Amino acid sequence: MLRNTHVHIFDDDTLFAEQIAQQLQDLYGTNAWSRSDVDLHSNDMVHNPDCIIVDHDLGQSNGLELAQRLREQYGALVPIIMLTGVGNEQLAVQAFKSGFADYLPKRHLDIGALASAIHDAITRASEAGASLVPPPSGIGMLSPGYLKSALLKAQREQGIEEMMYLRVELEEFALLHYQYGHTMAERVRRSFIDSLGRLPVSGGYFAQIGTRVSVFIFEKTPTAAEIEQLRNLVSYHLSSTTTLNGRTVQITPRLQLGRLKTHPRSIDKSFDEMILDSEHEYRSSIHG
Repeated sequence: MLRNTHVHIFDDDTLFAEQIAQQLQDLYGTNAWSRSDVDLHSNDMVHNPDCIIVDHDLGQSNGLELAQRLREQYGALVPIIMLTGVGNEQLAVQAFKSGFADYLPKRHLDIGALASAIHDAITRASEAGASLVPPPSGIGMLSPGYLKSALLKAQREQGIEEMMYLRVELEEFALLHYQYGHTMAERVRRSFIDSLGRLPVSGGYFAQIGTRVSVFIFEKTPTAAEIEQLRNLVSYHLSSTTTLNGRTVQITPRLQLGRLKTHPRSIDKSFDEMILDSEHEYRSSIHG
């Protein structure tokens, strides 16, 4: 399932990284390389990775900082998996909030579980990156890269300098993943995205960014009444209570309105602000 995929492993424990890389190569035919954060830009990194594995504790730095540098180099659609020897719920939530595709403890790490996590992360990234052309009416699902190209085209051909967007975030995804595992979290996530795609919105774009953020971008600035209607629709269709393993989980999407600048000189910064929403503090909605 991982034959000929390229995986980079960043860990300050060179022996551990080399052992993991060798096992992935021997058992799954993976092209795996062990790395340190200091050779991030070295000339021997000739293959762009399909997936990256990062240790949380890298000695002089940490995996969260390195992940940011890796995204700057390879883009947001290359999945990054965190390994850590000090696993706890708070760190797991922080990892998923920071955009990691998965989170695995290093202690007694099972190579089969790691291979499955890599495969699932690459699959999800491929799904998010599948470019679909918007239909003549309604909103079509777009990848982040295709979305940015479409916005630049609108600016170039129609002179549109700014578009309003509605950002929808499934806040509980990180904790769902940590508490109940990948399969359950994926089931909730897919239901969430399917519900978004069925909302009666026209004249714009819809993109799924990573695992828990979706955005509607409007071709024409909606009226206050239209915005309120969309807010109500999103809240009605997506807010739900689910019982998992005897615990009640309240799924509450977080909504944020903003304006996206589409000029080539400003779109990168504006696009990143829309996606990352870095000032937002994660709020758990798990009730025992």
